[in-house]
Formats: sequence, C-alpha cells, structure tokens
Amino acid sequence: MFVVDHGGRYVTEGDGVATAAPPAWKLQTILAAGGKTSWSSVACPAPSAKGGGGLVVAAGPAHSDEPFGHEHRSLWMVAPQPQATPQQLHAALPPRGASDELPMWSADGRWLLYVVTRLRGGGYGKLYALDPFGGNPVGPVAAVGVTGNYYGAYGWANQIDWHR
Repeated sequence: MFVVDHGGRYVTEGDGVATAAPPAWKLQTILAAGGKTSWSSVACPAPSAKGGGGLVVAAGPAHSDEPFGHEHRSLWMVAPQPQATPQQLHAALPPRGASDELPMWSADGRWLLYVVTRLRGGGYGKLYALDPFGGNPVGPVAAVGVTGNYYGAYGWANQIDWHR
C-alpha cells in the first residue's frame, strides 16, 4: 500500500509518499514530506510491469498555491522502496502553463496514461499515453473536459477511471 503523506492542507505544501505492508503496517518513507518538491498522485505499477515498473508520481514545487490552478507538476518514476531516488520522465514534461496530473498504469505495465491540465475555468484536460521506458507521448488520446481544483488537487480521479 502506498500513501501520500501530507505536508500541509494544500497539495503544494510539500507532500511525501510512504509505504506500509502487513502484518506490521509500519510506514516507511519513500519520498519525504516537507521538502522543496511536493509529491502527489501516486500510480502503482502492475505486477507484470515492463522493466520492473515503479511508482509514477505527479510532482511540482512546494509553495503556497494562491490562487489554485497554477500548479506545474510533471511525472517522476521512483522505485517502490524506502529512500528511493526519483527520476523525472523528461518525455512527458508539460508545456508552459500546464500540469501533468493523475498518472495511471495500464494492466500490462507498458503504458502510462495521464492528464495534461491547463487552467481554463477550473482545469481543462487532455489524456496522453506514454511508454515510460523510452517512448514519446502519444496524443492527445481524448479531451476530458473541465474539472475543479480544491486545495491544489484537480478532481480528475472523480471523472476518469482507466479500466484494466
């Protein structure tokens, strides 16, 4: 199980990522909270993930987010183990004025689906697909309309579910 360890009320206040497993359920830090980067939107790898997979996390600078909707998150891959070192997925860098949100793995672990979000009356999004092991983004695959932004978190998870 992977959890977002909130650094504060807002998503941009330095969130971290931790893991816990039975039987002890003791939290172990993967990406520390309270740093210069705020980690959020964790996508867990499929068991059969190509290249071993990893967690994919949408992350951006840790700062006060006033007004909401000015996040600039990008995608990072990190091993699902304590004290791991994240690597930015440079092929998926969002354009200026946009933010990468809600990364989701395909069942076979080959593709990553994510929303490139632009501020426009909330957040306007388009879906893209990426082979994170050396591919280029494909898309936009679909326009997904508009969603809200509350405390720095877009509501895409309430509108999009990629069935495996």
